[in-house]
Amino acid sequence: MQFAGIILEQFVACIFDPDNTASVNVALKCRYREITRTSYKGLPTILFERERTTA
Repeated sequence: MQFAGIILEQFVACIFDPDNTASVNVALKCRYREITRTSYKGLPTILFERERTTA
């Protein structure tokens, strides 16, 4: 799968509202790392990603 020229098979991504500290903390506990702060539909957003693991 490609998105904006980036191959995504190796990573799992998620976005959160910066004020949603509970979800941000869960993402960090699950080994996600912050990639960038941006906006989505005009609202502040944090993009997290982590490497995909195989079972």
